[in-house]
Amino acid sequence: MHVSTPTSSAFSATSSSPIYTTPVSSKNVAHRWSTSVPPQLVFNHGTPLILTSTKQQLVLSRHFQTHWQRNTGTTVPSHHTINGERLWDGPQGCWIALTTTSPGDASARLSIMHSNTAALHWKTRWSTSISRRATGGQLQITGNGSKLWVLSTGTPAAGMMPKLLWSSPNGGGSWSLIAAGNVLSMPAPLRLPAGYPTGITAISRNHLILTLEASNTSMTAVSYTFHPRAVHILPFPAPLNIQWTISLPALVDGSTVTIPIMGLSHGAKSVLRIATRKSSHSVWTLHPIAALPGGSATTESGNMDVLSGITHLDVVWPTGHVVQLPELKSFPNPLVTAQMGSHIVVLGKDKSLWVNSHEGWRKWS
Repeated sequence: MHVSTPTSSAFSATSSSPIYTTPVSSKNVAHRWSTSVPPQLVFNHGTPLILTSTKQQLVLSRHFQTHWQRNTGTTVPSHHTINGERLWDGPQGCWIALTTTSPGDASARLSIMHSNTAALHWKTRWSTSISRRATGGQLQITGNGSKLWVLSTGTPAAGMMPKLLWSSPNGGGSWSLIAAGNVLSMPAPLRLPAGYPTGITAISRNHLILTLEASNTSMTAVSYTFHPRAVHILPFPAPLNIQWTISLPALVDGSTVTIPIMGLSHGAKSVLRIATRKSSHSVWTLHPIAALPGGSATTESGNMDVLSGITHLDVVWPTGHVVQLPELKSFPNPLVTAQMGSHIVVLGKDKSLWVNSHEGWRKWS
């Protein structure tokens, strides 16, 4: 697939998006989360939900009126351990993908849970046994309409960790294994390539894009289709002076798909480019972005990617626009974000929520 590299003024840092910014002090240094796994934040019909976990329990906090209600999502038996969970809010309610293991057992359990009543009552829709080697790393879930996708990966190992990709055509009622990588005991129709997964985006009911961190290669993303079952590498060759290091989750705006790609130029200077495709029949084009990339944190929504630096964060929108926002001292690291309409919400200390406004950041209420 050919990739051209025109320069477009439309793909530059701008403040024309409904995101607002205020000056920021370079002395802002965020503290880290007290647990090794940061919480997850989603908005369900305008209501914020926070997912946290212990070894045996999932805990969901739901904001009601002026306080947080603590609810137990699920509790596993004492001889089992939760080693992966992902909360996702879709058009048909909230979903949780969950993996559990038991000491000495070579297999693990993958479960898919659903709630369509503001996350108060959870029901396990599907559960299966998978290789334990394919758990303990990233666990992701996404969907489009009634089509759902779940990705489970093993512990990071230079991109060679085992990976499993499942899909449901009927809103979580039944599931099938679509692709596998480095899991000999799990045969699958398609293969998952090497690379550390950085995000999955269902760009239509039949089409998924998986982005990967794949240093020293030209591959940064993989496209999967359900009917017919097929996989296509999306190569974005770098200019001679750039080495790609990571691609962020694909962003969707109608038929246009945008993928931010980070790399290093000669001299180890970070650069950010936008690969965009207007339709499934058009070629990919590459655009430079006037942004200062840092570590990444994403909302898993397909509607924005967030890059967090030391003093500010860059919000990349499907249009290719990048807007800079200041980071506050009350923002823990790594950043936990969610999208609410055209605004970004950040989870701060003590379950405080911050939303950007004309006056800068303000407490959400």
